[in-house]
Amino acid sequence: TAVLTVLAALRRNETIRDLGGRDPVTGLYSHRTTLERLESELRRARRLGQYVGVLLAHLPDTDGEFQRDAFTRLAHAAHRTLRSTDVLGRFNERTLFVVLPGVDVRVLQVLAERIRREVRGAVSFEVAATVCDGSAEPAALFADVQARMLRAIAGDTQSAIGRFEAGQATRTTGDAPRVLVVDTDAAIVELLRFFCAREGMEVTTAADGQRALEALERAETMGQLPDLVMLDTFIPGVDATTVIDRIHRRYGARVPVMAMSVSDVPERVVAAFDAGALDVISKPFSVTELMARLRRVLSRAGAL
Repeated sequence: TAVLTVLAALRRNETIRDLGGRDPVTGLYSHRTTLERLESELRRARRLGQYVGVLLAHLPDTDGEFQRDAFTRLAHAAHRTLRSTDVLGRFNERTLFVVLPGVDVRVLQVLAERIRREVRGAVSFEVAATVCDGSAEPAALFADVQARMLRAIAGDTQSAIGRFEAGQATRTTGDAPRVLVVDTDAAIVELLRFFCAREGMEVTTAADGQRALEALERAETMGQLPDLVMLDTFIPGVDATTVIDRIHRRYGARVPVMAMSVSDVPERVVAAFDAGALDVISKPFSVTELMARLRRVLSRAGAL
């Protein structure tokens, strides 16, 4: 009964977010709605020849109750400081996500300093931001601002706020493309691990759908989301279609999904595409073809 009650509450919150566009706890725009607004602002900037900024304000890992209070203070300070045209959303439990149309690097620096002054030292947090023109892809833009946040957390404040040029490297120097493989077949997992490692990629694995979702949450907390998720359509636990749908809803283009399915079950292929998978390859597959498709997806995501 307790499990069913919790699941019902989670589904209810997800429905509220999808329909209302705001987080039911904080009243901020939901992660998904903020992403949609970012895409809309990028289209507008491309049409008008303007710039768009993305700012993240990240809290350190603290006690749960204090963290909620700190997040609320940070959100209120940002709301009082930012302009009425700015879109203030919730990236995750510890990070604010702001879309700022019509700004440049100087304006981003001023706004970040205003938020710090408004908080008055009551909350410790890091700020990273990037500005771009309308030609930028949302996934590449996010990769850039997350890399800046990692550098800010590491103490490098010089590059925490800057300009992103479409086509430039969006990953920190030395970073390898990250691939999450979700499959119960140990032979397939080791095969993918070998060929990905040979091309300089980092591979992590999960044996079922629930562990895959948990791995993504941990990676998001650390700012190290995978650049690609490859999963079998017959994984146990949370079924593959649900996993793909949740990844697509929460992360959008930042985490592309490539599915693997046996060729004699076409309905699985259709379901994977409908849920948001970018590509589906049939088992048994040619390693050459698989790696070519994998590189194509990673290249489109800005990870290669």
